[in-house]
Amino acid sequence: MFFRLSPRAYLIRKFPIIGAAFSSTAAIPSPGKYDELINAAGRKRDFVAVRDLLNESLSNGFHITRNTFKFIATNLPALDDLLQILAEIDGWFPRKYARDSLVAELCRMKLTSEALRVVENTSRKIGVTVNTFHPIIIAATKMREMSTAWRVVDIIREKNLKPDLVSFDHILMAYCCTGDLDSAAETLTKMEEEGIIGKSDTYDALVLGSCRAGKVAAAIAVFRRALEDGVKPLSSTYTHIINELIDCGHYQLAVEFVNLFTGRDKTMDNTLLGTLRKLRRKR
Repeated sequence: MFFRLSPRAYLIRKFPIIGAAFSSTAAIPSPGKYDELINAAGRKRDFVAVRDLLNESLSNGFHITRNTFKFIATNLPALDDLLQILAEIDGWFPRKYARDSLVAELCRMKLTSEALRVVENTSRKIGVTVNTFHPIIIAATKMREMSTAWRVVDIIREKNLKPDLVSFDHILMAYCCTGDLDSAAETLTKMEEEGIIGKSDTYDALVLGSCRAGKVAAAIAVFRRALEDGVKPLSSTYTHIINELIDCGHYQLAVEFVNLFTGRDKTMDNTLLGTLRKLRRKR
């Protein structure tokens, strides 16, 4: 993230020797110090101070960290007051960045409902992009709250935005992690309806889902389809198949699969051969 620096902040960043000329009383606080001050003001419900500190921190080119909105964790009722001052931060991009950072922090705390409320309550004044919703979908799918994830997809459409590959890939992976191939197939159909073309993560999820469902032949078929489509499989895609072949007792097939793809890339060789060592332990 980039913000326009104040002249003093720019000079200090660009020419440290000039920064040394400023008196200690005029020194710019560190990001950690800003977080400390913001949290102290937030706990006192001094949201004017929170706004001013955020403005100063962002204008000095600092990022919002995981600790910036830490006070919300123990004071959720303060969320509505915080939303009001976020809309008063100078500049559209800093406003959106601060709001999106708050959404991400709420999602890390597994508070997806509150995160969604933040987006809904600020969408008119601050605006939204698809990226704003990504943390909510990721958190919802990790907690297997699939109805919430799909509701977010619907809200994205309601905002006249188009759900993207990242959104669908996380939903797809959630289904595939549990071997729910029927739901995964429905997700793929919806992706096709949106005109979204799968990439490496998409195929990785499908291979994993097939393996979790005990259908290693289907996993290999998906893997071949990825290669035919010109998609480079992730290293994890290979390991899904090798592990499943070994777990199913298809030891020779696991060796043959590894031999097909070794000798091209040292890093990949280490991954494939490392996974194959599981076969020795099995025997």
